[in-house]
Parts: sequence; structure tokens; C-alpha cells
Amino acid sequence: NSMVDSLKYNKRVSEELAVAKGIQTNMIPKDLDKYSNREEYSIYGDMHTAKEVGGDFYDFFMLDNKHLVTVIADVSGKGVPAAMLMAVAKTLIRSYVFMGLNIDEVFNKTNKLICGNDETNMFITACIGVLNLKTGILKYVNAGHNHPLLFNDNSIDYVDMKTGVVLGVIEDYQYKIGELQMKPGDKLLMYTDGVTECKNDKSEFFGDIRFKDFVNKNNN
Repeated sequence: NSMVDSLKYNKRVSEELAVAKGIQTNMIPKDLDKYSNREEYSIYGDMHTAKEVGGDFYDFFMLDNKHLVTVIADVSGKGVPAAMLMAVAKTLIRSYVFMGLNIDEVFNKTNKLICGNDETNMFITACIGVLNLKTGILKYVNAGHNHPLLFNDNSIDYVDMKTGVVLGVIEDYQYKIGELQMKPGDKLLMYTDGVTECKNDKSEFFGDIRFKDFVNKNNN
């Protein structure tokens, strides 16, 4: 009887995690066709969680006819707690952007709410950017997230950007906006440490250098 009860419980947990995975997957942009009919840019995103659900997420959307917003973030930890905080953070960030707040204030307010309501000591690395499709100027705020890779003039390197404290640690921290001038043909690759902190069978991290070399070799 005990084994039967345990099997029933495990089956129910698996089913609930499958539902949670479906909900999380649906929160990530999938309809890329609605963005592919623009002449100014092309965009693509993908995510694979280490467990059924996880804390990584990305988002992108048009704020208006000439501003593209991109967000990428990584909640510390894995599993259901990280996924729940991921859902909260993504909703807050998108809501504040559409309220018309500058992106530094978007992170200021998101950070304050996470600090005030999170009792699990979890934090979030995140980077938000707003690209002006007319001028090519990308305004961004980086909260402790991995620096993106920029392809331009047949070269590739990590963007030297201003970086602030991760979200969820210092309640009154004030984030700063940085700027990056992009030119026609430039490519920007944003990612989480789920890539660079992968380990091989020798427990060696993939790392920033290997990642950059891999991307450079497969750039097409």
C-alpha cells in the first residue's frame, strides 16, 4: 500500500510539473513570424531548462513602431521556486515598460518589489535593452547579467557595458542606463550562464572563452 501511494504521488507530481512546464513555455515568445516581417531587424530566441521548469527567461516585443524591447534574465536556483520568481519578474518588467517608465526605473521598481517579498534569498541577473530602429541606438540596463556578444566589422567580442547589482539584493539600489550604437549588419547575442557554466565529464566549465570561440566558428 505504501508503494502504491508513493507511485500515485510521484505520478501526480510529474503531471503537475508537466503542466507548469507548459505554462512557463507559453510565457516565452514563440510566434517569431510576427517579428519577421520587419525590414529593420531579425530576431530569434530559444530556451531549454535543466529540469522540468527553471528560472531563465527571455522576452521581446515592440514598444511602439520604432522601439524594440529585449529582456533576458536568470533566476538563481532551479525548479519550481525559480520558475515562480521568473513568472513574477517577467510580468513586472513587461508591465512597467508598457506603463511608460524608463528602463532604469523599470529595474528600480522590479528590484524593490522582489527585495520586499522574497524570503528565499533568491536573486535575478537580468539585462533589458530598448533598440531605436531609426537611429540604431540601444539603451540598456544590466543587473549583473552576462555581457552579450557583439558581431560587427567581421569581428566578435563581449560588449563592455555598465553593470549594476543583481535584482533582489539591495532594495534601494539605483540602476543606470548605458548606450550602445549599433550599425546595419551588427548582431547581438544574449544568453545566460546556463551556457557558459555547463560542465564536461572532467567538471570543467565551458566558460566565456570557449563560448566566444564556438560562436565565432559557427557564425553564419
